[in-house]
Amino acid sequence: MTALLFASLAAGWLPAAAQMGRVSAWNDPLLMLGQSAALGAIALLFPRAIGLDTIYVALSALVFIAFAFYALPLPRLQRKEENVGGEGAGIGANNV
Repeated sequence: MTALLFASLAAGWLPAAAQMGRVSAWNDPLLMLGQSAALGAIALLFPRAIGLDTIYVALSALVFIAFAFYALPLPRLQRKEENVGGEGAGIGANNV
C-alpha cells in the first residue's frame, strides 16, 4: 500500500495545491541536516574552541546574509512583476 502511494505521488498527478507539500518534502530534510550539523559542531567546539559570543556573532551574520539574499532582489522582482503583469497580476493575485 505504501509503495502504491509513493508511486502515485512520484508520478505527478496531484493537483497544483499539493506542490507546496512536495517542496516542503525536499526542503525539510535539508534544513534538519543543516541544523543537526550546526548543533553538532557547537557541541564539539563550544567550551574550548569557540565562546558564546562567537556563536551569537556567527548566528547574527547568517541572519543578515539571509536578509540580504531576499531584500536585495525582491523589490526589483516586484517592480518587474507589476510592469509585466499589468492590473491585478501582482504577487499573491489569483491568476487563473
